[in-house]
Amino acid sequence: MDLVVAPLADHPEAVPVAAEWQFREWGHTDPGGSLEAWTAALARQAGAGQLPGTLLALGDHRPVGMVCLVARDMPGYEPATALTPWLKGLYVIPPARRHGVGGLLVRRCEAWAASLGHQAVYLYTERGSGGQALYRRLGWQAVHDGRYEGLDVTVMRAFPRPAGTPRIITASLPARRCRARPSTGPYPGCMARYARPPFEVSGLSVATSRDDG
Repeated sequence: MDLVVAPLADHPEAVPVAAEWQFREWGHTDPGGSLEAWTAALARQAGAGQLPGTLLALGDHRPVGMVCLVARDMPGYEPATALTPWLKGLYVIPPARRHGVGGLLVRRCEAWAASLGHQAVYLYTERGSGGQALYRRLGWQAVHDGRYEGLDVTVMRAFPRPAGTPRIITASLPARRCRARPSTGPYPGCMARYARPPFEVSGLSVATSRDDG
C-alpha cells in the first residue's frame, strides 16, 4: 500500500469522509451535535499551518486515516491546563489497520508540532489500553495518571524531532494481513482505533521493519 500523509485541506473532498469517521466514533460525547456541525467544524481546521489542524493519510489514493493537532485538550482537567499542544483524534479505518498508518500519522504529527516550534507534544489515552502500548513503543512517556470523564487515563508526552521533515511524507509498504486492535484514545472521552506501525519515520526516509509483534 502506498501511503501519503498531507494536510486535510489539500484534499477538501475528504472532509465529509473524515468528519463521518469522527462523528461515528466520538459523536456520543456531543449529545447536541450533528454530523453537519462536525463536518463544518472539521473544515475550519483542515489546514496544517497552525493549530488546530488535521492531517489525512491516503492509501493508494483513498482516505484511510487521520489525526488532529490542537492547542488544548481535556477541558476542565486542572493537571492538563498548562500543557500544549495535543495529539487528538487518531483514527485508522479497519481495512488499513496494522499497515503502519497509525504510526506514520503519529510521527508526522510530532514533526508538525516541532515545525511550529513546540518542544513537546501531549495526548491522553485510557490507562493500560492498546493505545497506550502503541504510544509507548513509539517512545511516548507517561507523565500523569488520573481519572477523566469516567475513565482511568494516562497523559503521555513525546519530544518531537526538530523541524525539517517534509510537508508531505510518502511510504510504500508491503501488503499485510489486517487485524483490528481497538483501544481508547486521545479524542475526548471516546474510543479510537490504532494500528501498530511496522516502520518509523526518520528525517526524510522511511525504514520498514519485519517485526509484526
